[in-house]
Amino acid sequence: VIFESEKCSQGDTIDVKNGTFSFYDKVMKDSDNKHQGVLKVKRAFEVSSNVAISRIIHENFNKVPEQFIAYLDKMGLTQKTGIDIKGEPEPYIKDPKDRKNWTGITLPWMSVGYELKLTPLQTLTLYNAVANDGVSMKPYLISGVNDGGISVERVNPSILQPEICSESTIRSVRSMLEGVVENGTAKNIQPKHFKIAGKTGTSKIAKKKSGYGNSYQASFAG
Repeated sequence: VIFESEKCSQGDTIDVKNGTFSFYDKVMKDSDNKHQGVLKVKRAFEVSSNVAISRIIHENFNKVPEQFIAYLDKMGLTQKTGIDIKGEPEPYIKDPKDRKNWTGITLPWMSVGYELKLTPLQTLTLYNAVANDGVSMKPYLISGVNDGGISVERVNPSILQPEICSESTIRSVRSMLEGVVENGTAKNIQPKHFKIAGKTGTSKIAKKKSGYGNSYQASFAG
């Protein structure tokens, strides 16, 4: 979003202080506070600094949160993938007009993955679009159906979004996702003979209506 809106570039810097930052009465913390002070945006992404990302998004979209949501919509994150399996839920992306559920901390928390819901397949569809030059494709499980060796149905690739963002944004995002594996939080899975592009995630596990506990769920998408 920050690259597509041209509000920020990889080489810009952000001060992450000591790895904590207060938004109103809530404190955002980095899970690893080894990286402190002023960081370049690319480095902040590689080391998964929640403080850096949330500050950038808050400073640029706090007064116009609807613009942030509009970029998510363009990327296809507000729509189901439409895969031919019953039960796919709608993504849960908050609306700034919903004053009951939208608060002062919603935007910075959304920027690092909280206060929203996406299925793993919906997340993967976004990553596939980045790998596919910005073209988002509908996921499918079979290429066709045969009956006694005779083709009775073919499933052709279907485009969901012809362009989730600009070519320059795709190039920047690929560079940063590669940097996560080469120099950042996913360095331990870096292979010797080919490139991997991806992003790690660390989230607190919700305890239903009682909020979040002290246990975490680690993830990687690539």
